[in-house]
Amino acid sequence: MNNIYQRKGMNNMFISLIQLAHLFKKESVLTFHTKDIPCISGFQLLTPEQKEFSEHCVYLTNSLKNILNLQSNVPANLILVKKEMLTVTEQKQLEKSIYPIIFIQHNNFHFVSQKIYQYLETHFGAGLFAETLLEGLFFDYNIQKIIDQIYPAFQNPIAVFDANYDLLGASNDEIVKVDIGKKIFNQKGLQDDEINLLNHLNHIHQKVQKSPVPVMVHHPEIGYDQLIFSINPGKNIGHIVITALNRPITENDKRMLVLLAHGIDQKLKNDTFIRNNRGFQYEYFLKDLLDGKLAVLSDKNKQFQYIEHYFTSRLYCIVIETARSSSAVNISHIRNLFETILPDSTSIIYDGEIVFIPYAQPYEVLPVAISKKFQEICTNYDLYAGLSNSFDKITLLPDYYKQALRAIELGISHQKSADLFRYSDFYLEHIEHLFLQKESAEVFCHPKVQVLEAYDQGHHTNLTDTLYQYLLHERNPNLTAECMGLHRNTITYRIRKIDDIVHINYDDPNERQYILLSYHLGRT
Repeated sequence: MNNIYQRKGMNNMFISLIQLAHLFKKESVLTFHTKDIPCISGFQLLTPEQKEFSEHCVYLTNSLKNILNLQSNVPANLILVKKEMLTVTEQKQLEKSIYPIIFIQHNNFHFVSQKIYQYLETHFGAGLFAETLLEGLFFDYNIQKIIDQIYPAFQNPIAVFDANYDLLGASNDEIVKVDIGKKIFNQKGLQDDEINLLNHLNHIHQKVQKSPVPVMVHHPEIGYDQLIFSINPGKNIGHIVITALNRPITENDKRMLVLLAHGIDQKLKNDTFIRNNRGFQYEYFLKDLLDGKLAVLSDKNKQFQYIEHYFTSRLYCIVIETARSSSAVNISHIRNLFETILPDSTSIIYDGEIVFIPYAQPYEVLPVAISKKFQEICTNYDLYAGLSNSFDKITLLPDYYKQALRAIELGISHQKSADLFRYSDFYLEHIEHLFLQKESAEVFCHPKVQVLEAYDQGHHTNLTDTLYQYLLHERNPNLTAECMGLHRNTITYRIRKIDDIVHINYDDPNERQYILLSYHLGRT
């Protein structure tokens, strides 16, 4: 005999008798001969007339006599439920038995049998559901066929949308039972009025995008509960909606929806492009380039020369992270807006983001007016985007793609609102971050700055800040005074005082730069 609480190391690959016993760990539970039992795949109530048994079935009874009179050539798995605890004599009788037995002290036999039945039904259903989903992926079913295959598990309307709210697949016979579902089915997706409804539905888009578990909402227009889950949480690839039209949503629906989302995500990844690719001849090349799948291309390679000839302009990289948006985003629409400003530019959908590659003339920079138009799109549509520096070889795209992402990270550390963040505005902060990972700002600091800081601490002055602002404003006392909110004469006095303490060679660009960097790094 074993106490169930002393058992450890359960095997989760199958359902064992011990796993069933753990359902009642709050009760008094005893086990007999439960080592090395086969997996459970069936459930029956034990009757006195029982003659045929299966080693993969569990038999439930509230009669000790039924167990003691049992005769079977196979190791029948038994669960005995009684209101009273077993006596010492009864325990010894079960120890002499050759069958695997679990005793559960509980006053409600029906409750125990129902709990075991529901547990087995849930796990067998999840297993069959996963098997059906795996079959669809293995045989490369399209999304519509996958939904048709798994609909019986949900018994409720299913709709799968991509990031543009276009309908990828649905349980067609069910979705048209409500008017809005019929409209979505006929339009093959959501239109602007439905998208606007989502944006005003308690920020549901943002919740779904960030939630690692399905989100339950009540749809105000159709009047039913809906279970919504992102195909890939954190990435704006699309989402799945289950509508509680035929029966209420259950916890098991949530588990199955997570499995379905993983399956559809894998299906989309197996396709050449996730979505929205309109046949541009270099999209394959650019995606492989960003994935690092291309070998180093030689300048003598004819294919490389042909590609380089196409990208002869001065290039930039803008990354638009739609997943950060707090509202629903129509990626196709955003993509079109950017391409309307510079029609000859290139864009792809990569890793759930829009990667836009604007062009400038070979010996020009991107006009400020153009970048401002990009910025207006970002602020108007609640988009976070990063703009890299320029480059002249398309094979350098991966480096500048990372730079654009870094611009977003640096930008949102200063402001939380959506914007187009230019790397050129944050380059010094990036340099400081890289430097301080390996060096000490105190050790690096210019000796004259160290002396001034010590003087400021001892005399409660502000000479170090004054020197920094003076150098920052090109040694112009008027601009320095205006910036610091002081009189020009005060700045002149402080500069003379600085020269009395430490002589600064203002004509030496190296010394000016060293002082400025010391100040920056010391305050990072």
